[in-house]
Amino acid sequence: MIDGVCFIPCAPALVPEIGRGLDAELGDVRAALASVIRSREIIHRSIAEIGNPAHRLALIGPGATSAAYGPGDRGSFAGFGVDLEVALQGSGGTAVMPQALAVGTYFARTAVRAWAIGANGGTPDIDEEGPTTLVVLGDGSARRTEKAPGYFDERAAGYDEAVRAALASGDPTQLAALDAGLGAELLASGAPVWHAVARLLTRTFRADVRYAGDPFGVEYLVALWE
Repeated sequence: MIDGVCFIPCAPALVPEIGRGLDAELGDVRAALASVIRSREIIHRSIAEIGNPAHRLALIGPGATSAAYGPGDRGSFAGFGVDLEVALQGSGGTAVMPQALAVGTYFARTAVRAWAIGANGGTPDIDEEGPTTLVVLGDGSARRTEKAPGYFDERAAGYDEAVRAALASGDPTQLAALDAGLGAELLASGAPVWHAVARLLTRTFRADVRYAGDPFGVEYLVALWE
């Protein structure tokens, strides 16, 4: 049963060891994403103490292709010149996760499973024994300013406002209604992921959007559904 969802961005610069010297630009979003994950980890520990250790964090984020990852699978930040590796909890894994899931694993250190969602979408096969919190990784449009990775597109602001409204609603049908084609054109890495998550959820949640901003011309969003 999915009893909570943390929506966080997936830019590698959010990892302090990579985005050194960017506290002014990224301090608020780092604090917000840490707070939503920490709040769910506290709940997990409380549930474990009353006899239900099966409560878990699971990651869903963008990747080149759709794939599933399990205990011990790892991610690396070597491509950014940083000797830093992360791994899902457990042992025996050999697969290398895509960069977004590496970012998620860095912040959600108790996660045991992860799924990458490719551009063509897909629905993760989540079959957990107990309550599960999803940590959903994805950025909004990357075309909000002339200095953005994808340069400026006047449609970006409207698209991101629709994403913010969907996250504020706590309603998965609003996530499902987001324009996936427009999201792809605006380089929103979260677009296919949000649609995949919408297919997993069957009820409305209490929603709390804790951050929305566009440092570097990319929309970063942090929200918690419980």
